[in-house]
Amino acid sequence: MLNEWIAERGYQITFSRKKGRYFQGMMRLLADDLAVFRDPAFIKLFEDSALRKGKPYRFQELRARCQVRGDTAIRAFGDRFRQLIAQAVFLRGLQLACPACDLETWYALDQVRESIVCVGCRAPFPLPLEVDFVFRLNQLFLAGLNEGASSVLLTLDRLAPEEALLCLNLSRGGHVDEIDVIAWCDGRVIIAECKDHWQGDILPQLTRVHALSEQLGADQFVFATLAESIPFDLPGATLWKRSDLLTG
Repeated sequence: MLNEWIAERGYQITFSRKKGRYFQGMMRLLADDLAVFRDPAFIKLFEDSALRKGKPYRFQELRARCQVRGDTAIRAFGDRFRQLIAQAVFLRGLQLACPACDLETWYALDQVRESIVCVGCRAPFPLPLEVDFVFRLNQLFLAGLNEGASSVLLTLDRLAPEEALLCLNLSRGGHVDEIDVIAWCDGRVIIAECKDHWQGDILPQLTRVHALSEQLGADQFVFATLAESIPFDLPGATLWKRSDLLTG
């Protein structure tokens, strides 16, 4: 439906090969249940700079990093974390140091045997008698987060569209415009620009995409961000800050 709607307006569609596929892959891992992004503990984890660089953590360390306290909250965090393990969003493994070359690295659980082969020097070494599990993000999930997936998927979760196109380029007459989200919601077309956070003056970019949405005849233009506040106004646009996205 959206493809036809865009084509009728004289535009051709191409998709961002990386970002769009990353985001679609993340949605498949989550079975299209995006509620985890509205969980304050897990959105805090997903914003953790070390975790987003692939650093593994023990479960207790992850819980401490998002400051989960109280029996009820701890149980809920554990239940959600088990679900994310089952969905392969978080991967279980071991952080092991090779006695031959001293390289310390993470080994996925399916790589662990009584005799481990070092990923560096390739020397075999025995599995330690005592070791804690550590968890790291699925590489696809990590890549998507670093491409700004959180605000895009939170926007989708809030819109709950019947159909949506992500990370697309619209071209006409040699000119190309980038759009994060075009969604079909209850017979209305909504175009959204999404930024987890930003630096510098973003208003010219938003003004350009807003003008494109009006030219296309979209019913609503949304700017969605995980920033705590939006320090500007954009007449005619809907602005969603962090609290709006997390409350749905």
